[in-house]
Amino acid sequence: MRESEIKKSVVNDLKFYQISGEVVWWTRLNSGKIKTEWGAWVNLCDPGTPDFIVLTRNNIVLFLETKRTGKEKLDVNQKAFFERMAKYPFVKCFVVNEKNQVSKLIKTRREDNE
Repeated sequence: MRESEIKKSVVNDLKFYQISGEVVWWTRLNSGKIKTEWGAWVNLCDPGTPDFIVLTRNNIVLFLETKRTGKEKLDVNQKAFFERMAKYPFVKCFVVNEKNQVSKLIKTRREDNE
């Protein structure tokens, strides 16, 4: 499955879990920079920042990096981000590379905190 399809699945799952109350807030993150129509450059998130940040009802922050199905390899900046976040018990980083994987992650986080 292409990464764009995985991202659509993640968005659909996050919308569902926000309605159900499992997810308090989420947003899509973009790294790199973009050029404006006036020619100026705008910096976005730092290189290696995952694709999504999610705050769950149980005060767990999830960072989700999407990859196409069959690919889980993180680049150097992504690995560094995951490693920096690993020292915080309330922050979890995951690679999402298949449909409905977010549902499994949310359910697991819920069961861990019950």
